[in-house]
Amino acid sequence: MFRQKLFFGLILFLLAFFTLFSFNKAQAQELEEELSGRILLQVEENGEAWYVNPEDKKRYFMGRPQDAFELMRELGAGIDTAKLDQIPVGILNELSGEDMDKDGLVDNLEKALGTSIGNKDSDGDGYNDKKEIQQGYDPNGPGELELNEEFARSKAGNIFLQVEQNGEAWYINPQDQRRYFLGRPSDAFAIMRRLGLGITNSDLFQITIARTKSKEDTFSNNGKIEDWATTTSKSIYSSCGDPILDIESNLYKTVKIGEQCWMAENVRTTIYNDYVHIAKGPVYKDSQWSADRGYYSCPPNSSNSGRDCSSSETLGLLYQWSVVVDGVGERGERGICPEGWRIPNTSDFEKIKGQASELVDDSDYAGARDSTDQGGYIDRGEKLHLWSFDDGNVFDQEMVEYVFYKDGSGEVKMKQENVARSDGLSLRCIKD
Repeated sequence: MFRQKLFFGLILFLLAFFTLFSFNKAQAQELEEELSGRILLQVEENGEAWYVNPEDKKRYFMGRPQDAFELMRELGAGIDTAKLDQIPVGILNELSGEDMDKDGLVDNLEKALGTSIGNKDSDGDGYNDKKEIQQGYDPNGPGELELNEEFARSKAGNIFLQVEQNGEAWYINPQDQRRYFLGRPSDAFAIMRRLGLGITNSDLFQITIARTKSKEDTFSNNGKIEDWATTTSKSIYSSCGDPILDIESNLYKTVKIGEQCWMAENVRTTIYNDYVHIAKGPVYKDSQWSADRGYYSCPPNSSNSGRDCSSSETLGLLYQWSVVVDGVGERGERGICPEGWRIPNTSDFEKIKGQASELVDDSDYAGARDSTDQGGYIDRGEKLHLWSFDDGNVFDQEMVEYVFYKDGSGEVKMKQENVARSDGLSLRCIKD
């Protein structure tokens, strides 16, 4: 009798288990279908972005701008111009680049659309190209665009590559069935995040993670990447020594010195914390560098004769003061330090005066751009110039920096100096 009850009890348990398993699986499949083609932002973490591919309903981690751009091209399908033209164009302000004819469309987008980059009214009908596109008219000829709403709806969430041009990438937003030009890596990343949908971890983890062809990332069960040091993907900061992500998904090592937690690498973002692009300063010497215009720059090359953008991944970027402290006098109210991090002040630097080598080593000497020499490149391989937040007036023309260098005995030293706010210096953020 006992065995019979045990047998029936086991049967009931298995039935309940498989019913729950089937329900959970069906729930996950329903979620994957609902979110197919969407960009998802992990709101309970640091806003990490994922793309749910409509082809396999799996989520792909977008990582840094270059990773996101490469992913889009890897997952993109070729399409001819005639079919692409049936999908209406969406226009956002996130695109960067020159707009020669000042019609509100950057030149790269105009090339993809086939409109003139030197004439704001390509077809000469009295209306500029941007306005015609937004209102559904053909900017290259008379009449309305021949759009196909049903076709656009059927392709929602897909990424297309314009095979009859130069392989330009477009994303079809499921929300409005419009196509958005992905442009440069930073443009693609900013636009995808702008169109993203916030999602909780519990919902996100129901969607299967995909492995890309170009990455060997190892995921744990909760969707986090195990080996942050050898990948460009996310890890979660919980204590000093863990990596931290900025708004552009650049990953930085951190180091504890005394009671302080510092970034162990120089900041290298090209966008503010509200996704607006930072202005890129003139490459060569230019009088524009004599004033603080909110520029960033690549670091100098080894001979200080020009820039070396290939080294920005390790040396970071150089910023004028207004970029670092952006936010109407507040400490990076918009700024470029990650959330919960700030610009170090003079007190912070003075606390590590005898421990400079714990923050900086031989590979960190990025140099600077000297605004008194029209933005000339200086000190690559010799000095690291770091911005400091002085408690004085942030709008003063002269600010404070800390310069790290090696003395005659090879010991890392640092010193405080006054510096023009128009100079281009490096930044290390410190934990609040």
